[in-house]
Amino acid sequence: MFNQNRTNREFQSGLKHEERRRSRQDDRLRLRRADRENRLQSKRQALQHRRRNFNASNNNDNQNNDKTNQFISANIQQLKQLVQGCFSDHPAAQFECTQRIRKLLSIEREPPIQDIISSGVVTRLIQFLDFDNYERLQFEAAWAVTNLCSSTKEICEVLCQYNAIKAFEHLLMTTKHFEIMEQAVWGLGNIAGESQQLRNTIIRDGIFQFLLERAEQFLKSKNYTLCRNAVWCLSNLLRYDGAGKKRKDSKDPPQDLCPWDNIKNMIPIFVRLLNEIGGKIKKKKIQIAAEQITQNDPEYNQCLQCCSDCLWTIQYTQCYIDLAPNCSYLQDIFNTNLIDIIILFMQMDSVILLSPSLRIIGTFVSGEDRVTLKILQKGFLKAAMLNLQCKVRMIRKEVCWVLSNIAGCEKDICIKLIEYENGQLLKSLVTTCLYDDDQVKKEAGWVLANIVSLSDPEIIHFMVTKGVIGALRAVMKTSSVKKPLITCMEAFDIIMSHSRARDEGPYDYVSKVEASGCVEIFDILQAGVDDNDKVFTTSYELCSKYWPDDGVGWQPHTVQQAQTAPTNNNNNNNNTNNNDDSKTNGNSNSRTQQSEVDIYNNTDGSYAIDVTARCMQDPRRLAQDAARRAAAREQRSQSNGNNNTNNNTNNNTNQHDDDDDDDLMAPNTNGNQYSFGLNQNGNNNNNNNNNGNNNNGSNEPFQF
Repeated sequence: MFNQNRTNREFQSGLKHEERRRSRQDDRLRLRRADRENRLQSKRQALQHRRRNFNASNNNDNQNNDKTNQFISANIQQLKQLVQGCFSDHPAAQFECTQRIRKLLSIEREPPIQDIISSGVVTRLIQFLDFDNYERLQFEAAWAVTNLCSSTKEICEVLCQYNAIKAFEHLLMTTKHFEIMEQAVWGLGNIAGESQQLRNTIIRDGIFQFLLERAEQFLKSKNYTLCRNAVWCLSNLLRYDGAGKKRKDSKDPPQDLCPWDNIKNMIPIFVRLLNEIGGKIKKKKIQIAAEQITQNDPEYNQCLQCCSDCLWTIQYTQCYIDLAPNCSYLQDIFNTNLIDIIILFMQMDSVILLSPSLRIIGTFVSGEDRVTLKILQKGFLKAAMLNLQCKVRMIRKEVCWVLSNIAGCEKDICIKLIEYENGQLLKSLVTTCLYDDDQVKKEAGWVLANIVSLSDPEIIHFMVTKGVIGALRAVMKTSSVKKPLITCMEAFDIIMSHSRARDEGPYDYVSKVEASGCVEIFDILQAGVDDNDKVFTTSYELCSKYWPDDGVGWQPHTVQQAQTAPTNNNNNNNNTNNNDDSKTNGNSNSRTQQSEVDIYNNTDGSYAIDVTARCMQDPRRLAQDAARRAAAREQRSQSNGNNNTNNNTNNNTNQHDDDDDDDLMAPNTNGNQYSFGLNQNGNNNNNNNNNGNNNNGSNEPFQF
């Protein structure tokens, strides 16, 4: 079995380690070179393939352009014969010539609109819209006239002179075919998008109410395309770009603005539309979560598009808030549950619904404080906090814009924002200022600056403990726009002016600002800038006030010693002491004066009063703060959170650590979770509305 004569196996006596190491290095180097060559070859092939595709696409485009030009030139030469065929009495010739004219007008690039207008065939095409017995001809003629309406305002006016509006209205009310009805809706929508006068004409003819009713019918029959077209036409009818848009300080509505009473019946119909669509979207999302359908489901996407169009239509009606302030617009809106539905859409994690919803809410909260309070009572802050984590940058920016308008309201409303979810919303805003995109940082900085401008000691101290100094510094460091820089420096001035000491303690805000590195930014803003520049003057005044060159910086308001109480106890002296006390407590009309003035004993047995809070409540300073807040709020209300792009950014997961000063806010038995120490006198200025939660008479939130 075994070969006994087999020679013994020879083992290698020793390994030459240097040779083996060099061999391994050579092998690795050869493999890397081969891999690099393969990658370069792949790139060359991809580049060559791309060039071939680009050349092929250019050749295809050139060929398509040549074919289009040949088609246009051939039909233009025969345009006279086509016009004659349209005016003939032969139905087949009418249909064929109308169809060829429609194909000419359907060319994407430079259709020969002016040639067709000059030929005089437009009147005949409009006449074809009344041919109820020849539906194919009606469809082709409606398509051709619709394309003509999509050109310019001048051509639309020419078509209206030929009674195009009446023809489309007749077609819309008489036809039973969805394709013809769709063309009529498109035609009226194109006309309405060109002129305020034409919009008013269509509304006066009663077609507005007809479209409202038809939109609801289309949705119930699941004809989402026609429903979207009807809503789009209604949105064009509700736009306003007339002369009254440029006027100022006038409570009378513009003459060319359609009266709100003529169209206000749209609100309940749109509420039903949004409620119906919202229920469908909710069911689809449940099916998507159960993996029964995907995000690309056609019906799901059609519902989203239709819902978005309805929301944008509602947003167009908000022009009545400014242009017709005496009308019943706000009352008609809040008499329904429209705001509840919009806030529900904001929690559906759909960008196409978030953008119009935020624009609607933002316009409402930029108005009167009573309207803002109603918005908060319906639970907007919950949706806002949720959407601060959205992956789309423009959505986060829009949320911060809305919150900045809320922060510009009166104190009672602003406190609801601060104390929401135990200060978590404020913490999210600080995190946004620290780690988010520069554009979002700027809007979040506006929120914090507006809160600081309340100039309330307790609120400022709470915000300092939550990191507002570092947040405003981050906004200044990345901002290249003057207004945010000036606003942040004004906020720093307010914060540092509330310092109670220069002892590097919890109330030494000047040292905290200096330690954060803001002084270096102030110095940079003074370099290479014109002396008359607002940024330069603001930063220079800050540095001169708190860090002057002579070394004697700004000091907190010192404790002023009051008159020492006499030692004898006769009645006259007691009366004198009572009078002195009444004078001491009567120097300010502030409701919270007694809670902010601390009386304590000195070492010599006398008593002294900390007048820091009283100086902060100086009437002149309060008037200046109120004027500054009013000016900032007016400017913020005019901003529109431009929605041109939706650039996706990664959602930052960095969290700002919470401080250990949450016990600053004492529990409140009046229903609010925190009081900020503002109600020590028993004067509760906060409405017990569950900090912005829904309060519609029941504990259950609104649902579809």
